[in-house]
Amino acid sequence: MSITSAGLLELNRNQRELFSIRASHLNPDQTLFLAENEAVIIQPNFSADAFDCIAGKFGPFMPDFDAQVPIWLALMLKRQKKCRVLAPHWMEVESLESILEEQKKTRELVPLPFYYVELFTLFSLHFSKDVDHWDRIKTLCADIQQYRKVLIINFLRNNPSNIMAWSWDNISQFELSMVRHHIKSVQRIVYEWTEKKHKIVSGRRDPGSGSHSFSNTEETEPSQQDEGGVRDLRDFRRR
Repeated sequence: MSITSAGLLELNRNQRELFSIRASHLNPDQTLFLAENEAVIIQPNFSADAFDCIAGKFGPFMPDFDAQVPIWLALMLKRQKKCRVLAPHWMEVESLESILEEQKKTRELVPLPFYYVELFTLFSLHFSKDVDHWDRIKTLCADIQQYRKVLIINFLRNNPSNIMAWSWDNISQFELSMVRHHIKSVQRIVYEWTEKKHKIVSGRRDPGSGSHSFSNTEETEPSQQDEGGVRDLRDFRRR
């Protein structure tokens, strides 16, 4: 089946909208897909010239010489048993322990890779056997994620209802996805009701518009009640 140029452009546009950071929703599979473009260090056990890919050139590769490649390429080579994947520096036990201690002492989010949860997930799924002390790393990553989650939830709970935008340094993609529904749905409703409340209060304080609106209400309500009473009496007589 051939695809016309117009169809190809439409397909590319749909893909960009699907995987864009500005999309209305990103599920875990999509964020994992985006995280596969992050670079990692591998130790190849084969010799080859540089791979000329659409994303760029990677290599050359020689045994026991480190090479930097994107995760999707490391995953392909790992499945062919052609390399060993090294954990990034921030994922080492000493670094994670330092990050955890720093996170406990501050109410701000400490610096971490934007896809740190997705990177940990990819290593857990595919490269955990290549990393020493993986059980300890898994525990530390879970603790860090939990501390950051509590900080974000507390921030949202204590945030004034009439504020619709924040500046969060060092927030990750996973954490953005976690609070996206709250920010887009709950806060919008709270903001709309707050604006309505302010308009009602302002209308009551304004003697011109407020007295006019309340007088109309007072004039219409008794007439409606009288009309309803007459209607009820007619129905009673008919019975």
